[in-house]
Amino acid sequence: MAWRYPSRHRGGVREEEISRTCDAGKLRCSVHLYPPSRRVEIFELPTSQDGFERMATPLAVGVVRGTSVDWEVNSLGAEADHAAAWTLDYVNEADRLLFFVDETGGESLSDPSYPVFGLGGCLVRAEDYVERVGGPWRTMKRRHFGGFDAPMHATELRPTPEQLGAMAEFFSTGTFFRVAAVVKKSTRIGAGIGSVYQAAGTMLLRNLAAVLRRADCSGVTTVFESSDRGDRLAKRFFPAARAHAEGKEIPLRWRTMVKAAGEPGLEVADFVMHAAGNQVRSHEQGRHRYRKDFICVFQNVDASLVEFSEVSTIELAHNPAGTINAVLIDPTSEVVGKSSK
Repeated sequence: MAWRYPSRHRGGVREEEISRTCDAGKLRCSVHLYPPSRRVEIFELPTSQDGFERMATPLAVGVVRGTSVDWEVNSLGAEADHAAAWTLDYVNEADRLLFFVDETGGESLSDPSYPVFGLGGCLVRAEDYVERVGGPWRTMKRRHFGGFDAPMHATELRPTPEQLGAMAEFFSTGTFFRVAAVVKKSTRIGAGIGSVYQAAGTMLLRNLAAVLRRADCSGVTTVFESSDRGDRLAKRFFPAARAHAEGKEIPLRWRTMVKAAGEPGLEVADFVMHAAGNQVRSHEQGRHRYRKDFICVFQNVDASLVEFSEVSTIELAHNPAGTINAVLIDPTSEVVGKSSK
């Protein structure tokens, strides 16, 4: 059984607390994790009146570091590691990046009114997802779009000025990554790239690699908007990718989710790619001013949160190290490409 408490005061700071009971040797104990600081405390659960007095002093105190707990105080020995094992899994999962990915346009580039195809969306650390994406997005929908669960699709939305202002505030104040790669009709696709989808996906992975160099994490879980066609294409390309940082592999997971589920991350990814695709389409049509939605999503925010590529040329060149800016695509290839940022 796990219990989550809204907060605890530590040095005047409110801190989230998660607690689980367990057996540590012959003792029944309570293990407490404070995720923001990764601090772990183990207390003996009282079985009698004097037990409440003993509970005032923890039997073990430590901090989760990597794959173990660094104990500052430990009167339980190896039993403390056993009791606190779940805290390692929790911290490592919370430390992952969530990458919600949507697409824009069609990979055939055959639509004369929208001759672009792109992949991308939003990234945020799992432990920050509710605070930075899910919560603000749902609050915005409740206040301005008819309710927490009101469906939001960029292509169908006809927003009022008030709604536009609310969305502009969400994107300009949101501290999450926006990542996109868009291929256009005029993109020159060279050796080693077999399709428009591969071109967009390869550049997307290069942009993901750039984010990984700035965002320390234990792994990445990528969630694609699910569709029969999109699922087939994604499964053919993305699972082969491997990410590395400082000589150590960063686990990548690939998942799908239907947009009808109303997950905020996927809805935000939809608006990110709507803005990216329309901007590139505008360039293709000879209009070089930045669109208001593109400015809102990609420019009115700290540049360190943005990785956007309008792909001009792309090819794979021989590289024995097999990396694309630290992302492994093929054991003998790397990306050589040009794009507008």
